[in-house]
Amino acid sequence: MMTGILSLVLIAISSAELGHVAELGWIARSAIGLHVAAVFLWTGALLPLYPLVASGQTLLVQSLLRRFGELGWGIVGCLLLAGTWLLWRMLEGKPMALFNSTYGWLMLGKLLLVTSLLCLAALNRFRLVPALREQSGRTLQKSIFF
Repeated sequence: MMTGILSLVLIAISSAELGHVAELGWIARSAIGLHVAAVFLWTGALLPLYPLVASGQTLLVQSLLRRFGELGWGIVGCLLLAGTWLLWRMLEGKPMALFNSTYGWLMLGKLLLVTSLLCLAALNRFRLVPALREQSGRTLQKSIFF
């Protein structure tokens, strides 16, 4: 557990010190650290959920997935707030830079992927998790995999 926490902290710090916001102030570096940590926490939590869904322990799985969904709101909220603020800073307050630069186009692609993941997360939370009692977890497992 301590190794995982230390790894997360080191990855967040290295992203802040070596990444594309390193020349910005400490607030931007803190925001990228938070952003990276949120990504790793959210995606890392999916790893143990994948085999758990196939375990057949429906009540336990539903309970854990509900808790994951509750915690996920906070993690995704931090992710989106930090990401939005960082994007604003990187675009220097010029939204049209999204369409006039390579960075902007790459960011639009990333935003499309993030939107797709959030839609998949909503499908899991509101459709697939409640349906676990009536169905096997195979569809949910595929969704977690993607």
